[in-house]
Amino acid sequence: MSTARKHRGEGGETRKFQCNGLYFPYYFDKEKITSDVLEQFKWRGSDVVVAGFPKSGTSWLLYLLEHIGDFGLLHEGKGSEPFYMDALLMDPSLVPGVRSKMIAKIQTGEYQIEKPRLIRSHLHFKLFPWKQAKDKNVKLIYIARNPKDVCVSYFYYQRMQLNGSLALKWDEFVEEFTQDRCVLGPWLEHVIDWKKLGIDDNVLHVTYEDMKDNLDRVIRNCAGFIGVDLSDEDIRRIKINCSMEEMRESTHKYNIVDDSYFDAKLFVRKGIVGDWKNHFSVFQNENFEKEIVEKLEEAGIYFKYEI
Repeated sequence: MSTARKHRGEGGETRKFQCNGLYFPYYFDKEKITSDVLEQFKWRGSDVVVAGFPKSGTSWLLYLLEHIGDFGLLHEGKGSEPFYMDALLMDPSLVPGVRSKMIAKIQTGEYQIEKPRLIRSHLHFKLFPWKQAKDKNVKLIYIARNPKDVCVSYFYYQRMQLNGSLALKWDEFVEEFTQDRCVLGPWLEHVIDWKKLGIDDNVLHVTYEDMKDNLDRVIRNCAGFIGVDLSDEDIRRIKINCSMEEMRESTHKYNIVDDSYFDAKLFVRKGIVGDWKNHFSVFQNENFEKEIVEKLEEAGIYFKYEI
């Protein structure tokens, strides 16, 4: 079935639509978003959630946790990946290939995962059923990344999807991000709201830049947070197995996608801090500083923009 949008946003937008102040990609279902499907999710005390805005390092952190703990994953076709909570709000008919099958099976509860579940989500805090999760003592790790590099990485990601058929040009994309109207945005609200939670709420915060700068410490902190003891040799092994180079070689194995959606081998791009300097014009950077960075700092949130 064609992936053409059955909902059209303002101005005939085909990439995304707005609902309850948030921007969703075309393959989300407005009726599910406004339903209680997330509140009905059956949490377990052994669940570990990794949440974050797209292209902030969620895949890398999930891959890391897969090597730290013993988690049950979804398996479909030739790939496997953590349970994807956001799939509960999607329309499977608007997603091509094997990923459509995965989404449908998540919604019908066909996957039986006996081991502790590792769960991925890009949802905003106001949409995420955190009260129910916290009541079950679920642990959540929120990963954030400096917004300039998020913007660049997200730009290339949208060019991968559906062979770039719905992709914006760079100038259009950075303007949309700067105005906080990007898909799954607003970005500022996403980060600021999740950052209000802390260890007392069973939430650990990690940044992409910390992972690049001191992966040993991030591994130890994450392992301790989920109750796993690691030796120095364990950490050395995890670092080797979870290097950016290893992820680039293995990404087609831990994503349930096929070429009809995107080429998984291109999913991991540069993976560096500071690539934004190769893309932003002087004007774009100044505008981004005013509209995004200054508002972050007003909220007491600071990132490293180069290492």
